[in-house]
Amino acid sequence: MTTRRTALAAGLLAPGVALARPRRSVRDVDARLKAALEDPASRLEVRARLFGSTAATTVHRVSHGHVWGWTPEEAQLRQLFSVINYAVAEWAPDPAGGYATRSFDSAVYCRFATLEPLEAFDNPYTGARNRPVAFLLGPMTGRVAAGAMATGGQAVARPQDLPLQVQGGMLTWPISSSRLMKNPLDRAAFPASWGGEQLAFELFAAFTADGAALLDPAVPQAVATSRYDEMTPWPYWMEMGTRPGRLVAHGSGVKLPSLEAMDPAVRKVLEADVPTMFDRTGWTTPRNDLTEFLRTR
Repeated sequence: MTTRRTALAAGLLAPGVALARPRRSVRDVDARLKAALEDPASRLEVRARLFGSTAATTVHRVSHGHVWGWTPEEAQLRQLFSVINYAVAEWAPDPAGGYATRSFDSAVYCRFATLEPLEAFDNPYTGARNRPVAFLLGPMTGRVAAGAMATGGQAVARPQDLPLQVQGGMLTWPISSSRLMKNPLDRAAFPASWGGEQLAFELFAAFTADGAALLDPAVPQAVATSRYDEMTPWPYWMEMGTRPGRLVAHGSGVKLPSLEAMDPAVRKVLEADVPTMFDRTGWTTPRNDLTEFLRTR
């Protein structure tokens, strides 16, 4: 009979790789997780371990997204570019029994399905060559409670929980955001970048982690993966004027256990294009790439 010990000795299993959980154990985890999500205090702890941390710490998340263009006159989407998203959030328990967050967000544009920075973009819609501008936003403050995550200020997303999925010993926590914002650009001053009086942003994202880790008080932050789908206006640097259409993006990512866990190739790209994300000591007043783009014009 092959046991775990003999399998390891024979090289059939790598050290540290567990055998599949017995079916009963998975059902037990699912039942415990569902019960925890019904209790406000336990639900808050699960939410914190999934999205951030129950301990005061800095949380790092990296995602890779791929972006297509949609216009009403074309039947198919056009491949445009990819992005590396890097988000940093400082989590800390607050006196009211929730968690306070201070976060920073960034995105670097790359050639489609690569890690090659996009220094120039040949716009298939206008025929012009555009210079991409890396996305940069922060600091943004928020608060996490059992019932909701609140964001404000410069943050575009206003996340709302969707029904949670507990099965197979895993938790998937989906969120959505739908927001219509006044365009900060003046049409007369920036006709090429202006895209209408109001800008619409749609987001769906789902965060997944192991149920046993989410229930473990010895685990301040669980390893978690994510996926997202977005529909957003044309970025101002594409200079699409009033051309109808928008971007469609699909991406996935992971919450890193530490900054040192970031892929060196990814970190090299980010440090070159958004170096301030790695040295935020002087970043106390709000910054965003659009404001800085306008200032240079």
